[in-house]
Amino acid sequence: MGNDFEKGESVICINDHFPYIPKFGGNGDIVEKPKVGEILTIDEVLGDFLMFEKYNTETSTNWFFYNRFLRYDKQCHKEHIEQLEIESKNFGGL
Repeated sequence: MGNDFEKGESVICINDHFPYIPKFGGNGDIVEKPKVGEILTIDEVLGDFLMFEKYNTETSTNWFFYNRFLRYDKQCHKEHIEQLEIESKNFGGL
């Protein structure tokens, strides 16, 4: 299954391992990257890669592999967080 995300969709980062891949260009400079749990809106899609304007710089457009993200559904996310809070209380907190 390939990338079926679309421009304008909201996603949540589930894996913040974004290695530099020389064959895709760039110079390997360290750039800011999405963090696990961060909710973003896709600004562009190119094949298997997603772009978020927030992570571009004056000199580069940064692309992130799609499999590090899931579609974000606010209601499902809220219910999941509430369930984690309940479980945390049952086990004496985190």
